[in-house]
Amino acid sequence: MARLNQFDRIDHLMIEVDDPQASYEDFYRKFALPQAWPLITSDRYASIGMNFGNANIELISFKERFGITNTEYSGLSGVCLTSQTDSENIRAGLNDESIELLDGEDTQGYKTFVIAGKEVPTVFVCYYKFNTDGWKARLSEEYKKSNGGAFGIAKIEEVCINNPLLEKHEFKFDQSDSVKLRFSKTPEVRLKSTQNDFIGKSIVVGETLFSFC
Repeated sequence: MARLNQFDRIDHLMIEVDDPQASYEDFYRKFALPQAWPLITSDRYASIGMNFGNANIELISFKERFGITNTEYSGLSGVCLTSQTDSENIRAGLNDESIELLDGEDTQGYKTFVIAGKEVPTVFVCYYKFNTDGWKARLSEEYKKSNGGAFGIAKIEEVCINNPLLEKHEFKFDQSDSVKLRFSKTPEVRLKSTQNDFIGKSIVVGETLFSFC
C-alpha cells in the first residue's frame, strides 16, 4: 500500500444534513460539546461546526458542492486535510502516485483542492487564508472546559469512509494527535472515551454511525 505523507492532519469531518442549525441542536443534545463556529450561510452552502477536540465536525447543506450543483447526499460525506506544503508541491507529489488534485472552492477565507475525484465521500485539502492560531487556542480551551461532553470524549480516534483512494493508499499524518483515516464500506466515526462504560457502544446522529473504542 502506497503511503501519502504530505499532510499534517485531519482538520474536520463533513456531515451533510438538510438543516445545519437543527442538526447542530440534535448533536448538542447528544454530545454536549462546544461549538466550533456559528451558523454560516452563503450562496453555495450553510454550515455550522462542533468541536470534538482533535478535529471539528461540520454540519453542512450544499447548493453547490466543490463546483457541482444539484447534488444530494446525507451523512458523512467528506474528510478535510490540512498541509503546510503549498498546493503545487502537493500536486507534484500526488502526480508521482498517479493521483490527481482537482480545484475545489476558492473563497475569501479558504481554498480547497479535492484529491483523486469529487465523488462522495470526498477527501480534500483546505488552505486557510487567515491566521488560525487564535481560533485553535480558543477551541482547545473550550474543549478542556467541556471535559469531553456527555460521553467523556478524549478525541476522535479514526474515521472510516468508502473512498476507493483508501484501498490503495495510506495517509500518514505529521501530527500525532490527528484522526486516523481508514477505508470501510460502512462509514463510521470512532471515538475514544475516558469512560469505560461507553466502550463498544454506538449511536447514530445525523445519519452517521459513531462508535466508542
